[in-house]
Amino acid sequence: MSGLPGVWLWKPVGGWQNTGGLGLWPSPMAINNSGQVAAYNLSTDETHNEGLFYDPTSGWRLIDGFGNNGVVPIGMNDNGLVVGNSWLGSFTWTEADGPTILPALFRVTAVNNSGVVVGAAGFEASPISSAAKWDATNGLTLLHEGASAS
Repeated sequence: MSGLPGVWLWKPVGGWQNTGGLGLWPSPMAINNSGQVAAYNLSTDETHNEGLFYDPTSGWRLIDGFGNNGVVPIGMNDNGLVVGNSWLGSFTWTEADGPTILPALFRVTAVNNSGVVVGAAGFEASPISSAAKWDATNGLTLLHEGASAS
């Protein structure tokens, strides 16, 4: 397991597997039950983070649609839905649909297999934030009594 940069996976059958070199400082962040991995690394010009997605069948690819706007995946569900944060804001991303930028001042922390994203929602001109969830059907919902997302 030495000498090669990259992200290593361990499987009960077969042991350690190097998924390949990923450039500068690869950091795996999430894995799902299909063996897909969400990761990031430092761009080759060392100006921003690049989000990366690994599929055991097709290998590595960029989490695209963000330009040079610093992508850090935070979590991923068993459907391959990646969530994370970038300079453009929090996002969801799939291989099929690309990125969706979530509401402003929302920072993601996790996603479940139903596609519900949780995180913290901030309020403009205020240091206060609230636990919140987001999904494609209902949008942003604050999770404490008396809060308003508007």
